[in-house]
Amino acid sequence: QFTAFGRAEDQSLFARLYDAWDVLLEFTSLPLQIDAACTSPMGDVPDDLRALSGGMVAMARLADQAVASITVSDRHATRFRRLYALGDEGQLCVGDGDFRHFDERGNVLSARRGGRRASFVELVVRQWRDLIRHHNHLPRSHEQALARDAEVLACCHAALLSARTQEPESPSRMLQMYQGN
Repeated sequence: QFTAFGRAEDQSLFARLYDAWDVLLEFTSLPLQIDAACTSPMGDVPDDLRALSGGMVAMARLADQAVASITVSDRHATRFRRLYALGDEGQLCVGDGDFRHFDERGNVLSARRGGRRASFVELVVRQWRDLIRHHNHLPRSHEQALARDAEVLACCHAALLSARTQEPESPSRMLQMYQGN
């Protein structure tokens, strides 16, 4: 589960949605289906990701009967970003400055709590620095990076389409449309 809240002035809803799928796709393969709902101050859900504003919840059906969920909003006064990973052996909670790792009984195995809360700018700088370091150590080709970006965008578009149609949508189908198939 990935949650990201904040103000539109700091980051758009599309940017938060992209970030959420980018993080989740680090841990799992492309979802089979995405079922999403969106509330918008404009009323109807727009047909363009860049015009998204409000809040969105998306549930992703994954292979092996696993699920993932995303909750994002650009209408909150305070910034909040957190990843929860749940499994039979325990739980991991990771935020912008802290983490907690629990065993299956809820006992804390490890934890770290950050000091002062970093500003949005500090988080962006840290994210870019870590991303550059990460990519410099990865044998990921330009084509692999583009393919990954296409998967993230396919998840974003599937979530948008699902919110508009009120039906589950397939990111794989979005990729096929991008590729002209």
